[in-house]
Amino acid sequence: LLAGIPLAIAAGSAQKKWLEAIENRIAVTSRMLGAMKAIKMIGLTDLVSTTISSLREQEIRASGLFRLYTVFNITLCMDIPLSPS
Repeated sequence: LLAGIPLAIAAGSAQKKWLEAIENRIAVTSRMLGAMKAIKMIGLTDLVSTTISSLREQEIRASGLFRLYTVFNITLCMDIPLSPS
């Protein structure tokens, strides 16, 4: 139980970074969709696609630490003996 508290705190801050990355990607995507006609007219669709893909990759990287902490926390909370009885 005591080991889980600092792990939960660390997971919370990792989750915050992940959620910020999600919000950033969604905001940029929304702005780009709102300007899609202009983007197509200027011929920037490839750049926009690359930018959104890059933001998604950043989001996935940001989620990694939170997922790792979650796995550790679940493992600590399991009450399964590791050796046969």
